[in-house]
Amino acid sequence: MMTRSEIMALIDADYIVRIRRQLHMYPEIEFDLPRTLALVRGELDRMRIPYTEKYGRSSIVAYLNPDCKGPTLGIRADMDALPLTEKTGLPFASRIEGHMHACGHDGHTAILLGAAQALKAVEDQLNCRVILIFQACEEGRYTGAKLLVQDGLMDEIDRVCGLHLEPTMESGCIGACPGQAMAASHPIIVEFFGKTAHATLPQSGVDALAMAARFYMDLQLVLTRERNPLRDECVISVGSLHSGTTTNVVPDYAELKISLRAFDPALEERLVNRIRSLAEHIAQDAGGRAAVTEEVKAPTLYNDPEMCERLLASAR
Repeated sequence: MMTRSEIMALIDADYIVRIRRQLHMYPEIEFDLPRTLALVRGELDRMRIPYTEKYGRSSIVAYLNPDCKGPTLGIRADMDALPLTEKTGLPFASRIEGHMHACGHDGHTAILLGAAQALKAVEDQLNCRVILIFQACEEGRYTGAKLLVQDGLMDEIDRVCGLHLEPTMESGCIGACPGQAMAASHPIIVEFFGKTAHATLPQSGVDALAMAARFYMDLQLVLTRERNPLRDECVISVGSLHSGTTTNVVPDYAELKISLRAFDPALEERLVNRIRSLAEHIAQDAGGRAAVTEEVKAPTLYNDPEMCERLLASAR
């Protein structure tokens, strides 16, 4: 068994930083990752690590010690950025307007390539097969992970691990939480449909913005008065409210984008139903109409306790 110091000696930190900054300068979003994929392919080719793109969409799956008959460990990283404008002023800041690696996926991809390079150097000493998963579209509505699973990638893997950079932790620290670690993420779109009118004749229209404003305020009461704060762990946040285009017209449409997070599936379902009934009641009361759309959600993150203990033991 290799010692911790021997493993650390294999890690080329300068390489990881360089790759991360290259990726950071050219962030790409969702499944549209031509430059990112070209970089990953080029590095894997240089390392002489075989790979396939048959799984999912715009994703790469690479193999170390592919002929090993032992168990298979998957190591996963996401590659996509966010539709944000970077204003950091860093020398390696985004050069693509409206795109930014604001969630650390550039670091995740660079770390996985760094791990690939280190593991390739000791490939003949591995007692398992290792699958490196470069996943597209973690941030999008239709996640790349779901497509990888649907295409059968997990049938090849016995255990899988991944990481996420955490800026609140000191550099060099590793954290792992056994069992339930992060709540399910459930995006919801609430739309209100009214009737347009001139601002001087509001009584002749149905104000969609007023419905949305009332919904937003009533939603706060759902959190503070309809749940048990000691038992019902959840968060409901409205990240976006859009309505109207000018000063003198009563808007006939309003849209709210909501993030619901909860650990308990039953509580999650109850809150979704409550959001739906609240929106419909407000719309009916105002003479309008409401529509509630649930977007593709991510389930609760559950970390295998044994894997967590092995990770922490090796990091100590």
